[in-house]
Amino acid sequence: MKPDFDLVRAVLLAVGDGEDSGRSFACLDVPGWPREEVSRHVGFLHEAGLVDAVNLSPSDGCRRAPGRLTERGREFLALARDDGLWKQAEKKLGKKKNSFLGILKQMLFDLVTSVFGL
Repeated sequence: MKPDFDLVRAVLLAVGDGEDSGRSFACLDVPGWPREEVSRHVGFLHEAGLVDAVNLSPSDGCRRAPGRLTERGREFLALARDDGLWKQAEKKLGKKKNSFLGILKQMLFDLVTSVFGL
């Protein structure tokens, strides 16, 4: 299964917003997405080094729960929060979604660099 970009962003936003409000997650629920799918994406983000996660005993489809964003995850989320940058990155990525986070992160950084003329 390949990661879904919209769900990746939704998970990162939920974890980031949770940190801001002091919430922690036993299992993350994202409206409109099955819990199993969200849990799998928490795993993808953990493997990519963007979130800390804990393994749970599987119940209700939740195998992994996010703890907090890593420093790398905070940097990625800061860029991903911008709707325009996110849409541009998705459009440029096109069919190259296999490399997923590495390519998307580089593209987001490249877009920010070009926007600020760095």
